[in-house]
Amino acid sequence: MPRLLRTAQFRYAVGAALLFAFLSSILGAFLYYGVRDGMEHQLKEYIRTETSHLMGDYQDQGIDELVHDIRERVERTPSPRMLYVVEAPTGRRIFDRIDLPKQDGWSRIMRDDRPDIILNTVLLEDGYWLGVGAEARGQYEFSRAFRHFLILAMGGIVLLSAVAGLLISQRFLARLKRFNIFAARVGEGDLSVRMPTEGMGEDLRPLADTVNRMLEQIEILLDDVRHTSVSIAHDLRTPLGHLRQTLESLTAYQSGAEARIKCEKAIAELDSILATFSSLLKIGELESGSAKVRADHVKLSELLEALAEAYAPVAEEAGQVLFAHITPSVKVSGDRNLLVQLFSNLLENAVRHAGAGAEIEVFLRREAGAAICGVSDSGPGIPRASQVDMLKPFRRMDASRSTRGSGLGLSLVRSIAARHEAELSLKNNAPGLVVELIFPKSY
Repeated sequence: MPRLLRTAQFRYAVGAALLFAFLSSILGAFLYYGVRDGMEHQLKEYIRTETSHLMGDYQDQGIDELVHDIRERVERTPSPRMLYVVEAPTGRRIFDRIDLPKQDGWSRIMRDDRPDIILNTVLLEDGYWLGVGAEARGQYEFSRAFRHFLILAMGGIVLLSAVAGLLISQRFLARLKRFNIFAARVGEGDLSVRMPTEGMGEDLRPLADTVNRMLEQIEILLDDVRHTSVSIAHDLRTPLGHLRQTLESLTAYQSGAEARIKCEKAIAELDSILATFSSLLKIGELESGSAKVRADHVKLSELLEALAEAYAPVAEEAGQVLFAHITPSVKVSGDRNLLVQLFSNLLENAVRHAGAGAEIEVFLRREAGAAICGVSDSGPGIPRASQVDMLKPFRRMDASRSTRGSGLGLSLVRSIAARHEAELSLKNNAPGLVVELIFPKSY
């Protein structure tokens, strides 16, 4: 509900309701004053006619006949009746006890919680005053009914408009939710998804069609780039492999130590280049979906224990300490060879970048049916702002690239994790780095 109340559609609906209520109030005011003035004009005409009859009797036969005629009218007419006042020069009043204004013409006597009195006052000869009036009961009842109706009408308008605004906002938020789901999947790298067009209406359908066409073009371009990169890597790997074989055969015929060292150095460089191309090919195959990923029950605990045992001497040679905290008998579904490559890359990165004196940990635990594992170290780590960037290909903390490595290790780890539906995250270890993977299902 709070989210609905903050939507632009709901605010527009409420604004339209308030504007409609304001315009309805203006129209109601015109209607109210028009009807009230009409009722008052009709009542004044009635009073004016009665005053003319009484003045005719007074002019013909004097004040006594006027009083006699008024008395007959009062006795003959049941309540509610006209109001009559005759006031003598001495101030004595007969008939209705109403204070007459000392001026000819129309006046209105206001009364609380009772109808007003509309009065016509006439100065007679010899100092007498005649007042003829009536209660504006029709106006009074009409005003009360109109105010009551106006309150109900305005309340109904605001309430119905608020409900309409909620319904419109709910429908708008439903569309927005579909957009958010679509945008989230695109943001995660799934370019095969398309924006839904069903139920979008003619106003949003052109936008959805345009975005879908754009995604199709982006997907085609990325496929072309990926295919080109894989083709280049594949084509270059073959002649480089031949060159390596040539160098290996050449070393057998070299008698000089310096020539042999140079050949072995060239072979090492070629091995690094071949490893880079192999990683590129593997990443391309994994991201394109062409690589076959087995779905075996992998004994993850045994796999990590074996890797920790294999890399412990390597870490010790680099002046580091490698230890493991591994929960036994944890299995996950996946491809064992790919998982070996994943954790090997993590351990190689830790040994290569943590530095002398660092502590490296391989960990595995089970929480709520999920397997949580990874590698942590106490080295320099990766700044939080650069952690996401380091998962992309060829991204390295060493901008000058003076250290060994291609910058494909974490990118390959990300691709393998994605194919296993594992959640990959980089975290600060204060100091150092934690690379954590969460396999949602473990056995």
